[in-house]
Amino acid sequence: MLEQVKEGMTTSALVVSDEYRIFARVQLDIKGKKRPRPARYLEFSDYETPNGIGPYDSQVSVIDLAILNSSFKGFYGGFTALSNVTFVNETYLVPAKDDPKYTETAWKVVVKAGYTPSATHSGFGDPGEFEQEAEYVYLVPFFNGTAYASKVVRVLAHTFCSATPVVEALDLSATDKSLKGFGSSFTHGSYGYLVPRENENGLFGKLVPDFADRALRGFSGGMVSGKYGFFVPYFNGMTFSGKVCRINLEKFEEVQTLDLTQLNSTLRGFADGILSKVEETLDVDLFNEFQVRIGTTDPYNYAY
Repeated sequence: MLEQVKEGMTTSALVVSDEYRIFARVQLDIKGKKRPRPARYLEFSDYETPNGIGPYDSQVSVIDLAILNSSFKGFYGGFTALSNVTFVNETYLVPAKDDPKYTETAWKVVVKAGYTPSATHSGFGDPGEFEQEAEYVYLVPFFNGTAYASKVVRVLAHTFCSATPVVEALDLSATDKSLKGFGSSFTHGSYGYLVPRENENGLFGKLVPDFADRALRGFSGGMVSGKYGFFVPYFNGMTFSGKVCRINLEKFEEVQTLDLTQLNSTLRGFADGILSKVEETLDVDLFNEFQVRIGTTDPYNYAY
C-alpha cells in the first residue's frame, strides 16, 4: 500500500488546525435541539488549483503588523469596505521578444501608495493616474499588550500577498483621547461603527451621544439592521447588563434601549449577537425556560 502525503502537509509554516477538519452548520431549533446541516466549506480549501485541501504555504499569507509598528496588535474584530484607491499607469522598456538586442514598451498598473519607478521607466500611459474602488480590511483596536489601543489599521486587500503591503492607520485618540479599547464593529452605508468596550478609565460608552444612562457602556458586540445599529450588553462597570441599545444610524442622536432583565433577571451579560436571516415561527416558550410575554412576539422586519 502506498501512502502519499500532500505537499505542505508536514512542512507548512502555518498549520492552525487538523488536516481535514470540516466545519458544519449546527442550527438550534426553538426547543434547543441540535439539527446538523451539511458541511458548508472545508478549511483552507483551494478550489482554483489542483492542490485540493491542506494548509499549503501558498494558501496562507501573513503580515506581521507589529514589525511596522509595535502598537499594531491586540485587535478585536474587523470588517471590509470599498474605498477609492489611486493607481499609476507606468510604461517601461523590456527586451523585445523577437530580438533581445532591441527593446519594446510594456506597461503596468500599480497602487500609487506602493509605487517605485521601474529601472527602465519610460513614462506613463494615458491617463497617468486613475482612481478605482478597491477593498480594504479594517482592524478594530482594543488592547495592544501595554495600553488600550486607538489606532484603526487598514490593509489594502489585494496587496496582502505583496512584499510591500499597503498598510495605513487612523489614530482616533487624536480626536478624543478616550476613543480607544473597542470591542466590536459593524458597517452601514459608507460608515464603519466601532462598539465601545473599555479604556484606562474603565468601561465606556462614547459612541452613545449625550445619553444620561451610565449603564450604556461596556458592550461586547454590535450588528446592524436597516437604519439601526444594535449594541450587545455585557458588563456596565457595576453589574452584568441586559440593556440592548439601539441607535438610529441616520440621526445618531436617537437612542432607544430594551432592558431584557425586566423580562427575566438572568437575561444579561451577553458575549455577542446575530441577526437571523431565516424566519422562524415565534413561540412564547423558549427552550422550556423563558416565558415570552403575550404581545411581544410580533416579527421584526430586519433589513440586510
